[in-house]
Amino acid sequence: MGKDVEFSIIGESTELDKTMIEDLNAPLVHLVRNAIDHGVETIEERRVSDKQEKSIIQIEAHQEGDHIVISVSDDGRVCARI
Repeated sequence: MGKDVEFSIIGESTELDKTMIEDLNAPLVHLVRNAIDHGVETIEERRVSDKQEKSIIQIEAHQEGDHIVISVSDDGRVCARI
């Protein structure tokens, strides 16, 4: 796809049980694919925007009380929020 992506993982020591991991697999893969497909620019687009050629996708997990919070972010295009 003409994109150079590095993954950053924060909170890899956050504990999840096997059922949670199985339930999160498909949605997490979908979010990462969307970040690559729609968020991250090509190397050429990043050069024009004076960004580093390699983009960063960050996956972060942490516990808040009885909940596990997982976020996926990228350093790609800025999107309007509605």
